Amino acid sequence: MPLLEEEQLKKQLQAGKFEKVYLLIGEDGYLKQYYAQTICQKAVGGVLEELNAVRLEGKRLSAQALYDNVTQLPVMAAYRCVVVVDYDLPSKGEQEQKAVLQLLSDLPETTVLVLWQDTISINYKKPEKWRKLITAVNQAGATLDLGHKTDAALCAWMKSYAARRKVRLDTSVAKYMLSVCSNDLNLLRGELEKLCAYKGPESWVTREDIDQICTKTVDASVFALARQVLAGEAGQALQTLDGLLYLKVHAVQILSILAGNYIDLYRAKAAMEAELRPAQIAEDFGYAKNVRFKLDHAARVAEKLPKTALRDSLDLLYDTDLAIKSTSSDTRTLLETAIIKLVDLIKGAQY
Repeated sequence: MPLLEEEQLKKQLQAGKFEKVYLLIGEDGYLKQYYAQTICQKAVGGVLEELNAVRLEGKRLSAQALYDNVTQLPVMAAYRCVVVVDYDLPSKGEQEQKAVLQLLSDLPETTVLVLWQDTISINYKKPEKWRKLITAVNQAGATLDLGHKTDAALCAWMKSYAARRKVRLDTSVAKYMLSVCSNDLNLLRGELEKLCAYKGPESWVTREDIDQICTKTVDASVFALARQVLAGEAGQALQTLDGLLYLKVHAVQILSILAGNYIDLYRAKAAMEAELRPAQIAEDFGYAKNVRFKLDHAARVAEKLPKTALRDSLDLLYDTDLAIKSTSSDTRTLLETAIIKLVDLIKGAQY
């Protein structure tokens, strides 16, 4: 089947129906891990998990070892689940690749195979060397491209997470928490656990609680600022900037991180024009593996923007940085002016 949506997967799991194979890709590490574990738990149903639930590291996994694990029958259960982490099919030899593709075309009915690409980045729209694997998986099962949730979806998730612990979280407070903490679900979950434990049942979370309890990250706040600018949300962006200045984050640091986001966008745009994959650009510019998802995200955003708007934005950030370092002008005014001009550049590029 084609690309499987997250809601479709949830319905499958609720009904106890499973594909023969799932390929989990995308930039949200938490969601990939969550669904790899959830699919396995649902498939095995808690029956002799030590025998029916198997996790394998894909880096050195041979086709024969994969075949042996996949073709074993479940023990006193309807399904056996095999989870393979970071299976790099294109790096295998030709005969190994053929054997795996043949296995995917004839999977047993009693096994659910989960290919969880934890650190390997795959662009579903431009799969290139991954095309054979994706095609084989989609013929036998389904691919899930699990990107970061939108701010609105994250706020809804945060409110639901708190509600399950009988703690109430207003949408405006959830947005504030998102802007000062992170949009990473793993980090958000940890911060929400702290908040819920601190507040206790039947209570409301306030901004003051977040200021007192949560670990704030400057990078997350500036990343949120960049998202708001690119979305044309000048008011939200200025509020986020105000929060950063309240925390006494230096103007040069804010500009540096903000410029880093725009550099990612410009590099991703250049890569698209040169028909290069974001992964190649990440390697060429020495991005660490744990932050390479930034270029995948940047590629999706940059696709909608002309290179001239990105170049003009970088020029504006450079001029603002120079003005802050070389003049006695009020830094807040310079930053606020830059934010408004950045939003105008993006809005102008969209018309």
